[in-house]
Parts: sequence; structure tokens; C-alpha cells
Amino acid sequence: MLYRSHLLSPLKRLFSSAVPLIIVALIFGLTMDAAFAAPGETGGTTRFDLALLVRIGVAVALAFPIGWEREFRGSEAGDLTFMLVSLGAAAFTAVGIENFPATAEKVMAGVVTGVGFLGGGMILKDGGNVRGLTTAAAIWATAAVGMLAGVGELLIAGTGHRNGYSDSGV
Repeated sequence: MLYRSHLLSPLKRLFSSAVPLIIVALIFGLTMDAAFAAPGETGGTTRFDLALLVRIGVAVALAFPIGWEREFRGSEAGDLTFMLVSLGAAAFTAVGIENFPATAEKVMAGVVTGVGFLGGGMILKDGGNVRGLTTAAAIWATAAVGMLAGVGELLIAGTGHRNGYSDSGV
């Protein structure tokens, strides 16, 4: 049975890990834009920067419940791991799409390969049992949600993140 403390603790963890990251990104973005502004320009955060931060923020927010569910079921990878995987996938994808459109598919293929390698490390054979397969698949699906958010397909990412949940308890 879920108690109130089980529900409030994940929200505290989400805000304690995601909010400082967003604040640091905003401060870093403001200072770096001002530092690299050409003479006569005011610098500062542009709408483009804010759009990328929103995409990355959505990716992190969508990954949190998937990671919390895996952590709640006793998996080695928890909410922070899933949030970081989604954040990285969204950031690499968004930067690849916006700054390197001619080779964006190579960046996205690199994300898929890297996350596949990360998920492969989660799979262990213990005698006749295989453990971690569901967590590895959930990490891979979370990266896909992050990539969708990074591309800007927020509606598809929001509806697709439900596929990362598991009913098997493994």
C-alpha cells in the first residue's frame, strides 16, 4: 500500500535534483551569452535557449516517474539515473538538431548506441536467472522519450513515456 510519505518523498527528490540543475543552466546561459556577445549586442538568454531548456526540462520531468517506479520496485537504477539519461538524450539531440542539422542523425545514433551500452551493463546473469532486463529496456525507452523531447515532439514524448512503466516487478 502506498502511503503519503511514499508519494511526497519522490516529489521532494524531483525538486531537489531538477530545480538546482535548471537554475545553474539558466545562470550559466545568461553569463555565457553576455560574455560572448558581440560589441553592441546586449547578449542574454534568447527564446531559442529557453526553448531548449523547456525541452530538456520536459524530458527530465517525464523520466522521473519511470525512474521512481523502477526504484520503488527495487531496481538498481532509480529516479536520478533515469532523469540523467533522459536529460543527456534530450540535450544531445536538441543540440544536434539545432546546431548540426546536416549530421543530426549521427548524433542521435550515438545517443542510441551509448544508452544501449549503458543498458547492457544493467543486465546480469545470476545462475539460471537473468536480472535487469526490464530496467535496461526502461532506460532505453527513457532515452527515446528524452530524444523525442529534444527534437521538440513534446506531445509524442508525453504519451510515449507511459511505455517505460513495468508491471513485471523485475
